[in-house]
Amino acid sequence: MSFQTDPIGTLRRLAREQGEVATFEWNDTRCYLLSNPRQIHLAFTHHDLHKRQGRGTSHKLLGNGLMTSEGDRNREHRKLLRPLFAAGEKERWAQIVREQVAELAAGWEDGQEIQSLQEFGRMTMAVACRVLLGRRLPEEALIHEILEKVLQDPLADVRGPLDEIAQRLLLEGKGPMVEMLLSVPMSDELRRDELITMLLGAHETTGTVLSFCMRLLALYGGSRASARQVVGESLRLYPPGWLVARMADQDVELEDLRLQAPCAVLMSAMVNHYREDLWENPHQFQPQRFPDHPASGTFFPFGGGRRICIGESLAWLEAEETVEYLRHRWVFDPIDRGPVQLLPLASLRPACGLPARLRRIHSGSAAAGER
Repeated sequence: MSFQTDPIGTLRRLAREQGEVATFEWNDTRCYLLSNPRQIHLAFTHHDLHKRQGRGTSHKLLGNGLMTSEGDRNREHRKLLRPLFAAGEKERWAQIVREQVAELAAGWEDGQEIQSLQEFGRMTMAVACRVLLGRRLPEEALIHEILEKVLQDPLADVRGPLDEIAQRLLLEGKGPMVEMLLSVPMSDELRRDELITMLLGAHETTGTVLSFCMRLLALYGGSRASARQVVGESLRLYPPGWLVARMADQDVELEDLRLQAPCAVLMSAMVNHYREDLWENPHQFQPQRFPDHPASGTFFPFGGGRRICIGESLAWLEAEETVEYLRHRWVFDPIDRGPVQLLPLASLRPACGLPARLRRIHSGSAAAGER
């Protein structure tokens, strides 16, 4: 077993064998794996820990957008874009999500076989465009196809068509995010980077979360749990941000722990979300036990600290609204009820599209469930 071939299994083994601070070497770099919730919280908020610089596959796709940038640029762009995800926007988001999930479900038939990941990917792309740009895009299917291609082949060169779409949006100058980007001095290259980053990031992980939510409900039920509990438990079992890595160029102290630089600091939700001392029967789907506000460092599917996913609130609302709408109308019976093979990429994804056979819930049962 190695970190390259089985990263999740390797990290769990290291935590089990070495405890809450495990060390190992990877690519000639000293790595610290933290699984103590308090130390994880401190690491998320420590100003001397930063993301890795360079021109890796993420930079090739996203350029210097919010997900890959560091320092002053990241802080300035996060401040600029934060109003897109303000609490006052939630009523508008909810209406958009309800319209899009109703449109999606209107095309389904009882007994139809679908690829859950593909279906929800289409829906969440539509939501992302309406939220960020104020309208649907004719290229939505192309953007989704490009993202899937990159996930299968990280070295694929796909920036050309994405840049063309982003540049057209900038020239049109319409929509909440475009107007924000045009309101401040910035190169068009950076503006395109941010548009591509947000359009890809705002839909991909949410589509995966929804696919797992509906699979888990079909396999294990959960009718007494709220939609928020179902989403929360799905995020615990299958956290999009399965691994957070930070770099230290100088020694860092986290209370009584001293990290010797240069080093990488790793924090894995696929470790902490499955700790038996933090979660009873962690491998079981038990949405009723999910708390409203789990402790920092215990539950972190979207990362944490100043680099936490900027769209986390939208992802929660979108997932909750969609689950609440569908759970009383449709069952997603899995074609394969066995364990799901996971791909720990930039975000955690299933190796398959989570195929399912749709089963319509009788209207009387739906009405009873909604009361």
